[in-house]
Amino acid sequence: MSGLPSPAVVVGTDGGAAGLAAVEWAAAEAAARSCDLSIVHAQPALVRAHQRRTGDGPPAHTSSDPLLEEAVGRARAIASDTTVHARSVVGAAVPALLGQRADLLVVGNTARRTGSRSGGPVCLGVAAYAMCPVAVVRLKSPESAAAPGIGTRRRREAGRVVVGIGGSSPSVSMLEFGFRAAAQRRVDLTALVARPPDLVDDVLHEVAPAVGVESLSWPRLVTAIARLRLAFPTVSATTVCRHGSAADVLVEESDGAALLVVGQRDRSVLGRRLFGSVTHSVLNRADCPVAIVRR
Repeated sequence: MSGLPSPAVVVGTDGGAAGLAAVEWAAAEAAARSCDLSIVHAQPALVRAHQRRTGDGPPAHTSSDPLLEEAVGRARAIASDTTVHARSVVGAAVPALLGQRADLLVVGNTARRTGSRSGGPVCLGVAAYAMCPVAVVRLKSPESAAAPGIGTRRRREAGRVVVGIGGSSPSVSMLEFGFRAAAQRRVDLTALVARPPDLVDDVLHEVAPAVGVESLSWPRLVTAIARLRLAFPTVSATTVCRHGSAADVLVEESDGAALLVVGQRDRSVLGRRLFGSVTHSVLNRADCPVAIVRR
């Protein structure tokens, strides 16, 4: 896609509180990755105006946008040394964001833990269809709004990265994403396995062959983490198994975390429409940003 000199962190914003929170988080993430940040504002209303005027496709991208000016100001206040690109795109938000060349897409989620139980269509559409990892930044409740973000020293010291492990085989892409995020933030990593109550005792277990969880393939998980520890020697990693539903366990572990990493496997039409069983619940209830990584 033209307009970006290289793959980067791309964030979509609509000028609302959740969108600006996503911009600030994305700016800190871009700074941690030492890459560019691209801020995209999609304006569907301009599509209708242009079609009525010319009957043709959308006009060229514009750069004059007060909303983008505010977003760029927010980003530069967080990461003053990061190169920031801003683009106002004519079209619907989901296809506009999915069309960007990015290493990471960042979107805001207006759902609050005590409010709406369903994320916005942009958040869910991007998370379900993006080819690259997607980070969803949920608008914090008023009582937690003062909590520090990922770009602050306090958050880097206090948080951790949690990677939710599911299925019969651990996802190397998810684990690698989590290890890299932990190294960037200088925090620990927890690889979390959730199992129903009838499969594991109601306690935390250090990773080891455990009765009733053979289907997870513990040797593969241990091997994957051992290899990533060599690649990221500064990251202290712990693997635990907790009893309970996957969504509930992940939400509990997100408390105080810097980032929660979950997976999305099925790219079929049906799989995308069913997107949300665990991930959908986590997106709207987690107490930290959630990264969705393709397995």
